[in-house]
Amino acid sequence: MSRREVLKYFEEHKDYMNARIAEGIEKYRKGDISISVVDSNGNPLNNVTVEAELSNHEFNFGANIFMLDTLIDYANEPYEDGLFAEGFDISILSNYKERNEMFKEEFCRLLNFATVPFYWNALEPKQGQVRYIKDEPHIYRRPTPADCVRFCKEHGIRMKSHGLSYDGNTPDWLKAIEDPEEVRRLYSKHMQECAELFADDIPDWEVTNETLAVDGAFTDRTKIFLDEDFVEWTFKEAKKYFPHNKLIINDFDGVTVNQFLEKRSWYYMQIREELAKGTPIEGIGLQCHCLFSPEKEEFFSQRYYNPRFLYAIMDRYADFGLPLHITECTVPTYGQDEENEEIQAIILKNLYSIWFSHPAMDGIVYWNIIDGIMPLIGDMSNNNTYNTGGLIRLTDMSKKPSWYAIYDLIHKEWHTHEIQNTGNENSVAFRGFYGDYRVKIKVGDQVIEKTFFAGKNTDNRITLTI
Repeated sequence: MSRREVLKYFEEHKDYMNARIAEGIEKYRKGDISISVVDSNGNPLNNVTVEAELSNHEFNFGANIFMLDTLIDYANEPYEDGLFAEGFDISILSNYKERNEMFKEEFCRLLNFATVPFYWNALEPKQGQVRYIKDEPHIYRRPTPADCVRFCKEHGIRMKSHGLSYDGNTPDWLKAIEDPEEVRRLYSKHMQECAELFADDIPDWEVTNETLAVDGAFTDRTKIFLDEDFVEWTFKEAKKYFPHNKLIINDFDGVTVNQFLEKRSWYYMQIREELAKGTPIEGIGLQCHCLFSPEKEEFFSQRYYNPRFLYAIMDRYADFGLPLHITECTVPTYGQDEENEEIQAIILKNLYSIWFSHPAMDGIVYWNIIDGIMPLIGDMSNNNTYNTGGLIRLTDMSKKPSWYAIYDLIHKEWHTHEIQNTGNENSVAFRGFYGDYRVKIKVGDQVIEKTFFAGKNTDNRITLTI
């Protein structure tokens, strides 16, 4: 597609988009912060130099962490069929150990949030053979939750679980069970096991995923998936074991974006009905995989790449008063030429700015930050290319323009760094982005380092004692 056709809705609605972005970010992502410095007796100190710098956003900028130590030697080990286009030279991917380390480094450099896989078919491939802690058998793109939690805690990365009762990844052995009551008992047992091991470390849990997806709706499902109370029951059952965690519903872009019809949207009506029944939904997941073929990009751009349409979606789902999450996002490049990669970067800069500016949005999860690590999806399978929806090239782990576009937003444009002297006022004040701050306080020749948190819903009048 030409640049003009792909980006035309961003251009047509540029003034509207830029106004909402600027107003929303200033109003909802920043706040007035004041810092007072006192001695150990509580006496205010004058003429103290205070240097405060944002170290971590309150907002969640993330990706799935499914590739944690799971990149393999593709030339010598089996990998999923359809992962690469016919004729692709996989020998260039042999330095897998180095690439695993690079993945971890780049993940931590860019992001503060991770989606941890809880696909039941990978956690318990055979009944009673669990993989919560030990990676046996090894499964591609399915590190154990324990490994993910350990890595994230070591690097200060917040977490969310994905797929607690995702029927699309139900173990085959469970599908074979005919008794629906036994299926429910096993579902409950699985939730309890997950909670006992990980509820304290992972605050947010996606309970159901893609219950409105039609593929295989009447075949290859568990015996309870089509029950009228499936969503209600799974959330209420989950709440028994996750009483202090946030429970999130999630669904695919076919209903969150492509089928959006204001209050007549299938997903909107499902959530409204569930809340009316008392289903403990505490967050709403909106997927945005832009995995349409180049030939269809002009048609889909009027929705996926249209600022007015995207704001309308968020405005409508904000009706429920629940935090929204962009739980899965992919924007492909349809190749590795300079023009396509630049267009991907422009699209993502606009999308991230739009989502970040909305008051109901709580986080953005880019799905796969590396190219070519999963089989081709949907219309993309018809293209003579491997998956180029990442921010990093798989071949040499070099960063694409889209990586730099997102990095510059998070760590440069949406960043606060203030240096002020308290003078005779005993304090400094500034407007800054919400999140964790590092502070250097200079008193004479002495420099004392401190930290503090400024949040959207906290009192940001900070007193630091030295």
